[in-house]
Amino acid sequence: MHTLEKTRYGAYWGRRAVYNLFRKFNCPEATMQTCQDMIGREEDGVLTAISGLVAGVKGSTCGVVSGGALGLGLMHADELQRDGVGTEAGVMALASDYVKGFDQTYGTTLCSERTNVDFWTLRGLLRYLMPGHRMVPCMIHIHGSLKRLCEMQEVDLPQIAVDNEVNNIHCARDVLKGIRERTGVGDPVLEKISMVLDGGVAYSGGLCGALAGAVLAIHLLLGDNLREISLPRSYYIFLKGLTYLRAEEEQDCDHSYNGTRKMALPFEESAGSINCREITGRDFSGWDDFQSHIRSADRCRELIEFSISHACQILEEFDSINRD
Repeated sequence: MHTLEKTRYGAYWGRRAVYNLFRKFNCPEATMQTCQDMIGREEDGVLTAISGLVAGVKGSTCGVVSGGALGLGLMHADELQRDGVGTEAGVMALASDYVKGFDQTYGTTLCSERTNVDFWTLRGLLRYLMPGHRMVPCMIHIHGSLKRLCEMQEVDLPQIAVDNEVNNIHCARDVLKGIRERTGVGDPVLEKISMVLDGGVAYSGGLCGALAGAVLAIHLLLGDNLREISLPRSYYIFLKGLTYLRAEEEQDCDHSYNGTRKMALPFEESAGSINCREITGRDFSGWDDFQSHIRSADRCRELIEFSISHACQILEEFDSINRD
């Protein structure tokens, strides 16, 4: 493909991403659906689960960032399934390059800093929606990010030598695995590619992978696959979901965003933050640095277990609501 054709091809997927964002009003799901269409691989479980990462769960990592990192994982899902730890480290290096590129281009990877609003408040939501100028950067950023992801399809996986090929810990993956083993709720592709969320999404220090894994599992069971849903229905799901997120009191319903609220608030209270950098008090330079830390970090392992147990409790509670 000639350079001009590549530019046009990337621009096409950028426009498709903007269209999907406009239709779905869910940045991680719009990013993931565009990635799936681009590589010709539909993974409905992944698409449904990732809807829970909208608005950075609670203002943390932008959904275009987390969705794009998981999209890169999906591009290499077969290799991750077939090959060893070196491949996982290579995918993490690619995801880290993508996240760093987003940060350098747009100034931050955090939703709250990009939009300057708090989606967990009615005032914040209204400031975002009206008069609408705050939505424009989101469209610009998802357009540029999908052009970049399109280019990264042709990038060879870096060859990364790792110090230890066994006993590696992955925050989101270990949470998803633990929830699957206790409840049966799981998706093998989602579980495999979720390692890109290590270190607050590809070592960027944002959304804690343990919390992200729990939210993914909750939305995998209770979330909506927006691929074929109409525009009005998508907007209704988004607005209804945010009413549950900002509710002042516990809600007795099995809505997926109610599950996000029930998961995120006690996690933040227990951990002191939902951001990896603030929880660990440090940044990570790469695979070995992260693995060396987490294998000896009692606090991180405690939060992984907390996320598994609390998410299982939420899923059991919601199942009880449905039985009643």
